Amino acid sequence: MAARALGVRFTKATGLARLAQHLGLEPSQVWAAGDHDNDVEMLSWAGAGVAMGNASVRALAAADRVAPTVQEDGVAVTTERFVIHAAAEVDGCLISRGEPWQDRR
Repeated sequence: MAARALGVRFTKATGLARLAQHLGLEPSQVWAAGDHDNDVEMLSWAGAGVAMGNASVRALAAADRVAPTVQEDGVAVTTERFVIHAAAEVDGCLISRGEPWQDRR
């Protein structure tokens, strides 16, 4: 879903891109999580697009990684991996503590 204001198109991707620009971040420094077709553009834009395990086919195809389902706290697992345990990243592969995680890079 996109919204228009003063003739400008706004989506989740454009909103995230504007926030990243405001914070001085490149797309490669941003992760995004989503589970539906309206998240595809955002998942593609982010340096790390993470689809929930129960995401739509289009969201899964757009994502770099697949997290557990929404019901299995996929966003919490993603946040833990990208924010809390960011220092545990080795050669672009996030170290797992046994939770389901598919790195599609």
